[in-house]
Amino acid sequence: MHSVTSDVTRFADNSLPWPHRIINEAWAEIGTGLMDRTANPNSFLMQRGFTLIELMIAVVIAAVLMAVAYPNYRDYALRARIGEATINLQGMRTVAERWFQDKRTYVGMPCEATEATTSFAFTCTPTPSATAYTIVATGQGTMANFVYTINHGNTRRTTALPSGWSGASNASTCWVRNKGGAC
Repeated sequence: MHSVTSDVTRFADNSLPWPHRIINEAWAEIGTGLMDRTANPNSFLMQRGFTLIELMIAVVIAAVLMAVAYPNYRDYALRARIGEATINLQGMRTVAERWFQDKRTYVGMPCEATEATTSFAFTCTPTPSATAYTIVATGQGTMANFVYTINHGNTRRTTALPSGWSGASNASTCWVRNKGGAC
């Protein structure tokens, strides 16, 4: 059988270049327990895998990251879908104004979204009159409880928001785009 100790003493002379001498001297100071697997089966080289504590720490770290990241992602996705409503409301207003320019009335104007969306339903409520209209975007699915409007005077309102959001009222003059009520 080959002995590690004999290797260390055999190379302890100065015939080796300096890096090899330093490495051999370090191994000699550490001892043979780490180098000879048969001497100690619980040595550093024999350990494999993770302990239960290490796995639990990793799970806790992942849970904390998810607890912070998921609400931020959800709010980001909601803000992106709000853009669907505002873009369509502006496009529908443009169509309504072109209709008025050609017909001199809003009666009979088309009330359809200009861009495809599954997050909002658009209606003209009440029915457009000769001189006025209001287009309403009502949230659906994950956007439920969001309601935005625009009228013939380009007055933009946020009339309803889900709980946790602020800034909705019939007196508002903007479209709320985040939880803090900023327009």
